[in-house]
Amino acid sequence: DKLNITGNNITVDVMAKFNKPSQTSTQHYEVLSKGDTQFAIKYATGIHSESTPVVEFYIYDGTQTNNNAKWQSAYWVLDSETLETWYDGWHRLTGTYDGETLRLYVDGEQKATLECTAGITANGYAISLNQNLEQNRTSDSYLAYAKLFNTTKTIEEIDAATASDQDCVLWLDMGDEIQSEYVEEVKYFGYGGDFGETNHDGNFCANGLL
Repeated sequence: DKLNITGNNITVDVMAKFNKPSQTSTQHYEVLSKGDTQFAIKYATGIHSESTPVVEFYIYDGTQTNNNAKWQSAYWVLDSETLETWYDGWHRLTGTYDGETLRLYVDGEQKATLECTAGITANGYAISLNQNLEQNRTSDSYLAYAKLFNTTKTIEEIDAATASDQDCVLWLDMGDEIQSEYVEEVKYFGYGGDFGETNHDGNFCANGLL
């Protein structure tokens, strides 16, 4: 499975727009993740003992005996000046690892590094956008694109890459046009109450209903 990146090389590149959190307690807003125990790039509040939000890229090495050493993270703390306009526009978040250094870039500028020799280990969770399937967390951020490579790239190399490159394992561009055929509207009785109804969309059992 090409999406199941392990070892010492990875590049994650996403473009996202974030909503302002309603609270400052610990909240995780994953943009792209493979569960909680492989790799992720995200925006978060109340982590790393910081009082302001952070952008974080991390990898997970399950072979480490020290639990705190399993998560290796490069993160950038947003200062008050940055936060004044942070939620007004789109931001490019990029994370890379080459077996020696974790690097985090925000809007093309390197913001954080961490020297480590961890190896990314696998889990059984799928790659997901705006959610963490292992922790059952979701994010309400907007996403313009997501790219994932099984090699370590510079910003310039990412910009020159294409979806057909051999090392590209994921390339989603929300700006691409998708053609679909018109489907005629059909009305039906949706017993069960879980069909996206605007009136309630709740759980409802029709057992015994005549």
